Amino acid sequence: MVPRILCEVSDVCTVGDGFDVNISEIEAADYECEECGNKFRAVGKDVKCPSCRTRNVKKLE
Repeated sequence: MVPRILCEVSDVCTVGDGFDVNISEIEAADYECEECGNKFRAVGKDVKCPSCRTRNVKKLE
C-alpha cells in the first residue's frame, strides 16, 4: 500500500492516515520573514518561512 500524503495548509503535511485536527479552529498569527520579506500566517512555536525556509521571522502585531 502506498502512503497517502495529506496537505491542507502549506507546510502542514502528514504521511499515512490523517489526524483529526480542524485547522480552521486553530489561531494563526501573522509573520514577516526577515530574509525574503514574505508575509504569511502560521501556527506553532517553531515557525519557518514557507518561501525561503529560514526561521528568521518576526510576529506581526
